[in-house]
Amino acid sequence: MRAFVPTLLRRAAQRGAIAILALITLPILFGFGALVVDLARLFVYKTEVQNAMDACALAAASPLTGTTDPKIFDIAIAHGKATMDISKTNATVARTANTVNRLHFQKDDFSLGDVQVEFSTALSGAAWLASTTADNKGLLPKDAKYVRCTYEDNDNPLFFKPLLSVFLGPVGSTAAVAADAVGTLGHAQGTCVFPIAICIDPTKIATDTPPWGLTPGTRKTAIKSGQQYGTGNFGWIMFTTPANATALAALITGNGTCTVALGSPGNALGVVNTLQNAWNTRFGLYANSYGATNRPAPDFTAYSYAGIASPNYTDYVTRLTARAPFNGTVASNYQLPLTSAQHGALGKKRRLTTAAMVDCSIWNTPPGNQASNVKDFGCILLSAPVKSGGGWTAATNDPEYEYLGLANAVGSPCASSGLAGGVYGPLVPVLAK
Repeated sequence: MRAFVPTLLRRAAQRGAIAILALITLPILFGFGALVVDLARLFVYKTEVQNAMDACALAAASPLTGTTDPKIFDIAIAHGKATMDISKTNATVARTANTVNRLHFQKDDFSLGDVQVEFSTALSGAAWLASTTADNKGLLPKDAKYVRCTYEDNDNPLFFKPLLSVFLGPVGSTAAVAADAVGTLGHAQGTCVFPIAICIDPTKIATDTPPWGLTPGTRKTAIKSGQQYGTGNFGWIMFTTPANATALAALITGNGTCTVALGSPGNALGVVNTLQNAWNTRFGLYANSYGATNRPAPDFTAYSYAGIASPNYTDYVTRLTARAPFNGTVASNYQLPLTSAQHGALGKKRRLTTAAMVDCSIWNTPPGNQASNVKDFGCILLSAPVKSGGGWTAATNDPEYEYLGLANAVGSPCASSGLAGGVYGPLVPVLAK
């Protein structure tokens, strides 16, 4: 009995010690738990802001091609902020709601007025200027090489402030997260190309001398039956298999062939006369299988330059800004042309594209479809829709494009999508910071 009483006393003492220990440690554990919850939430917010600034910088960098256009600052700012602008999902750009960057677990919109977009001539050692068309702050458009997007998300409530205050001392009731990103243009290793071969001057190959005998602002026409390849025309080219008209039409209505690099071998398809409907989808003109339920994206404008001498690119920019519809009539088997509003809502950059530059002259000898390696990349503008049946106006008999120069040239409008890290490829937006 005497041995049993001390044992009970010891157990009671142990229970009391555990209670005291729990009383001390549980608030600490709750405090750390509160800290983890709030910090984790702020980490998500920070990630959302950083992702948005990365997208903003990449989009805003795409127009910075060395152009002298005084409106380039406003254009770049609009490009950058469009990545966060939920109102654009059904208005001026083809963007779905799930591609818009948002805040607070994707519940809230960015305050676009608080997104700061600045430009500079260098990544470091030069001033960052909030340049606009109205006030370029002394920075010439052609010298703007870098763009920086910055945002601070303020007044995020700390849900567990009372607990945090116990262990960390006085803390504010809210916290802020901020992020910035810098974009510029760099050469791509490869890019997405429209499936036509720009025929370069074969006499320039031995010396590897761009611009390969071609003059920007000139019109090129697809090769016809019985005609030899020359620097005044172009041919269809495939970098994938199967190499047939069906696959070619899919590339025209899609995004072309991606990851094509300098030296990639492409095979000619010769004359193909069944591509009108696929070609015309880039103008928002649909027939047959390209109907209401299968509409490849159109360009922002369908304005045609059939019968209008080149160069037309400057006018195209004006028509694109106005979302100009097709300025002609179509065959009876075609749906009505899209309206200006539809081009604005559905449009993408579909007539201004990159194409591979190759020596087409090797296809003038049998078998006529042997591989020709990519020597460079050119920037082109699809000029007009192609007639399919009767009843057309403002259309051409054969596919045509306007050659706008090398895709990697200063001022080229073909800043494109592609894998960054190349030396001679087309210019693509890249993050510099």
